Amino acid sequence: MVLTRATTGYHSVTNSNFNRCLLIDKTPGITTFDIIRKLRVILGNKLKIGHGGTLDPFASGLVIILTGHYTKLQSFIQHSQKQYEGTIELGYETDTLDIEGEKVIISKNTIPETIDIKAIENHVLSLKEQFPPKFSAIKVNGTPMYKLARKKVDVKPKKREIKVFEFNIHNYKKPYIHFNITVSGGTYIRSIAKAIGDFIKIPSTLVELRRTGINEINIKKAVLLDNLKSIKNIEESSIDINHLLKLPVCEIDEIMFNRIKNGRDIETNPDISTDETILLKYKDKFVAIGTKLADNRIHPKKVLV
Repeated sequence: MVLTRATTGYHSVTNSNFNRCLLIDKTPGITTFDIIRKLRVILGNKLKIGHGGTLDPFASGLVIILTGHYTKLQSFIQHSQKQYEGTIELGYETDTLDIEGEKVIISKNTIPETIDIKAIENHVLSLKEQFPPKFSAIKVNGTPMYKLARKKVDVKPKKREIKVFEFNIHNYKKPYIHFNITVSGGTYIRSIAKAIGDFIKIPSTLVELRRTGINEINIKKAVLLDNLKSIKNIEESSIDINHLLKLPVCEIDEIMFNRIKNGRDIETNPDISTDETILLKYKDKFVAIGTKLADNRIHPKKVLV
């Protein structure tokens, strides 16, 4: 059911089953929440809209937007592998570790004409943990660290485990390092830039960043926010959620569906291992994410209807 919104000329979605997965190519200068606000103008305020991981305002690239019951899948996507390309500038470090911050350290040494690219690559690939930037949304006692940092409150963030799957420097032209990297979800590329500066003993700052992929989804499939002007545009730009999740799929019948939507286990025996996650499908719609139990039952973890 749709209702005309006379004040805007758009139509708003009032059905919570408007489950969509959108790939947005974010431009620099806007936040992830600016994207959500724009989509609310089109879809209305009654529909839940979430994201699969934010991008800093100065960064560009792939942002995943979820609507309706698909917002329940945020945690699955936020922990996915992320691919980026970026540029680090040598010679100074800012308080935010990116181009938008204030310079707090300026190198007293001459910026080298060459760097040991292989040594830097090996160092980054060896990283197992990192300190998140003080200017980040991670909360300390319920308050985002960036709010504390703005008030000059001295906060010592806890180290977080990370995984760097791929890292290569494809060009160095003084003072800029141009790189590609694939990391685990929750890894801060700003902190990677700092780690490189610490390793070569030259302060460094991330000045450009573009997210080019999440799992096997490439930025080439994304659309610019300005191209989404109607519900029809959004529907045409949506992708199958399992293109992103890459989970085994189990078709269920009506009896199973009625149990699943009420949060109850079903008896079936898909060809997967115990504790493996599976996507349940009923009448061409994904209706839940479940886990296979030892006795071949499927327990619903997230119900999508």
